[in-house]
Amino acid sequence: MFFLHFSSHNTRDFRHRIHAQGTRASLEYTQAVSRHVSRFWQSTLFSGGYMSKPFMIFNIEIDRTLISEMQDAQPRVSVIPFTGYVRSDLFTGTILPGAADVQITDPSGCRHLQARYMFRGRDSADNTCYLYVDNTGYFRPEDHKKTYIDACPRFLTDSPLLAEYLSRPVFRSEIHGTDTGVDILVFDTAQNT
Repeated sequence: MFFLHFSSHNTRDFRHRIHAQGTRASLEYTQAVSRHVSRFWQSTLFSGGYMSKPFMIFNIEIDRTLISEMQDAQPRVSVIPFTGYVRSDLFTGTILPGAADVQITDPSGCRHLQARYMFRGRDSADNTCYLYVDNTGYFRPEDHKKTYIDACPRFLTDSPLLAEYLSRPVFRSEIHGTDTGVDILVFDTAQNT
């Protein structure tokens, strides 16, 4: 999974186990990712070396009547379709149909989130382009006092202007609740203010 640095052998092993054993292996994989992301946040982001101003903000709108849930199983699963847009100096665009956030909540209350979506818009040179986002995060029960959820975004784009910058594994995001959905603030951890 993007820059989480699992070796390809470990990833293949987890995928094989998920296919062979189903939900239990999937839960183990989610917990392993959550442990790794937790170490990443503690060692990198909270050391004070990240940018305090987001360079992009995604405005996400959620129609709660469209959410699909499997609540009686362990782990619980929610699929949340959404729409939205981004306006920034770097890129401006609108989310295309098919965007969804899949949330898996394990029996301990730890929630793993993975949102995948694509924008169509224009880069800073006013060229038409696409921006794909894969944003993975987690929320632990002990995080209930935080006002946002931590996540790690990965970007893919067909814009030559944006590709080199956005392909680097140096971004983090904060997911903040709003009345109609969420705002996702994207930060470049390699930049200092």
